[in-house]
This record gives sequence, C-alpha cells and structure tokens, in this order.
Amino acid sequence: MASIYKRGRRWWINYRVNGRLVQQSLGVRTKFAAQSLLEEMEKKHTAERFDLAKSEESVKMLIEDYVANLGKMVEKGRIKTTTFNLYKHHVTLFRDWGPLGSLKCSQIRPALIDDYLINRKRQGLTNAASLNNELRSLRTMFLYGVREQYLSRSPIGKGKAEFIPENRDEKIIPTENEMREIIKASGEYKDVVVFLLNTGLRASEFCSLTTSNYNREKRMITVCSDNAKTRRERHIPIRPGIAVMLEAHLNGGARLFYTPRGKEWKKWHLSHVVDKIGKKVGLNYGLHPHMLRSYYCSFLLAENVNIKAVQELLGHTDYSTTMKYYARVMKDRIQSTIDAVPLPSLS
Repeated sequence: MASIYKRGRRWWINYRVNGRLVQQSLGVRTKFAAQSLLEEMEKKHTAERFDLAKSEESVKMLIEDYVANLGKMVEKGRIKTTTFNLYKHHVTLFRDWGPLGSLKCSQIRPALIDDYLINRKRQGLTNAASLNNELRSLRTMFLYGVREQYLSRSPIGKGKAEFIPENRDEKIIPTENEMREIIKASGEYKDVVVFLLNTGLRASEFCSLTTSNYNREKRMITVCSDNAKTRRERHIPIRPGIAVMLEAHLNGGARLFYTPRGKEWKKWHLSHVVDKIGKKVGLNYGLHPHMLRSYYCSFLLAENVNIKAVQELLGHTDYSTTMKYYARVMKDRIQSTIDAVPLPSLS
C-alpha cells in the first residue's frame, strides 16, 4: 500500500516494488495535489511489480511518453507552458545525444549520465546552475519512468536539490556606477531597462505584462498569479517619473511593452538585448535581466526598506532568499558601520 508524506516543502510517496521500498518525490507542494497523484498511480499500478516488458523499450520511447504526459499536464493547468518547453528542450537534447542510440531503459546507468554531462561541458555548457537545471529535468523524466515501470530506479540520485556545487552566495550585482553606464548605453531600450530597475520584475513577468496590469490612478503594477513564478498575485508601486514614462507606451496595444519593431517581448530576446548592452559597456561578466532584479532588491535593502516589504515586492516565497541579499548589503556596510560606532578606546 502506497503512502504520502511531506519532506521539506514537497510531498513524497512510499511504495514497494518486488518487496523493495521506493521513495519518490511527487514534485507538488499541497496535500490535495499529492493525494490526486496517488489515486492516479494506484489506478495504473494494480499489481506492485516492475514491468519487465516496458524495461525493454528504448529510452527514446520513454522520452516520447514523458513529453506526451507533460502536454497533458499543461492542458490540466498543472504546469506552465514555459516549464513544458524547458523540460521538453532538455530531454530532447538528451534524446538526440549520439551514444543514446537505441539504448533500452534497462541499460540506463549512472555512468551514462556522467558521460552525458562531460559531453555537455565539451559543448560549452560550463555554468553549474545550467547543468543542474538540465539534470533536474532529466531526473523528473526518470522518476516518471520509475512510476510508469520503464525503470526500476532513477540513474540520477534522489532527493538532491543540487547536483553540481554552485557558488550561490556570490551573486553578481552591478555597482551603482556600472548601472549608470548601463542606462546610458541602453539606447532605444532605455525605458525597458529603467522599468526593470524600478520594479524588480522577473523576465517572464515583464514579457507577459499587459495594459490591464497597470493601474494609472494608483500608479501600481499588478503581477497576476498566472504569470508569477510563485503563482501569487502581488502589487508593485512605481514612482511618478516611471508613471510618466509608461504613458508613452499606452498606445492601445494589449501589451504594456513592445519591442522597437512592434513585436511582443520574449524571454530569450530580453536576455539577448540586456547581454548586448552589458558587452557595449564593457562589463567583465555577462549581464542578465535577473541582475537588474537583484540590483532593485539590494537597493531597497540598502535604503533600509523593511525586509518583509521587500520580500512581498520581489515575490520571494522563501524569506531566506531575501535575507541572502540583506546579508550581502550588510557585508558591504560592515567597515563603515564599525567606523561610525563609538566603541570604547583602549588608550
């Protein structure tokens, strides 16, 4: 008999296959969603045994089945289209990898995943966060394979939030002088850069903004729950100068911002434009839209805005995420703070 339980912020399931206890993350955060998934699994698994017939299917068949299942999840509203596209892209890269060939599911081993990672690094993907994102997508697929009895176990370790160590504490945030140069070099994209700096929106949230998300009277930007990463609605007040700038963009179109060619903004296009501006300025790192969000967060904290208020403005689900930025701001202030404190003199 299968059972569900909560570990951290996600729900997990316990069940047995041929007498062996299997623990698997359901990937959901609510008990209701976990129970719904458990009911679906119990309908499919009338007998708790590993299906040897499916294990002889090719890995490409598993990938095909997994992508089709993701499509159904999009239709039911369980995952967003952007998530579907990301997962599909990652598993497609794995499917098209030469050594995979007509390999059967029963032949998948952890060593194969290690070889695939080496191949991705040779292709130029050296960023730890990007590699981890690909690994998470593959792990989700393999867990689906375990659930559907293609695999006896996942070749990627279970329960790991991070596979390759990432230096998360040292986030790159542009300095005040660099930000001035970035704004000067923005050219026709100046309004976009200034808007992102004054709202701290994620790239996906910016690209999905419509005119209905802007309240002129209250000078308020509303990020709808459907477009927010955390699926929570939040309201961001803007300064009078930004409100004046937005008036020029209210030209009757559905979107609040369009590209200079009149097209809707896409995440890849926004990332490309921001990176190009960074190179124009001569930064020694790649500029990304999320760095503008990080600057907004750090600026508010440096100006002594309440941490809880900053968390709400940024839409951070976890309070510790905001605290990391606060710790960084305080680290930069330590010397000046110590100099200002009238500590007792030893002389």
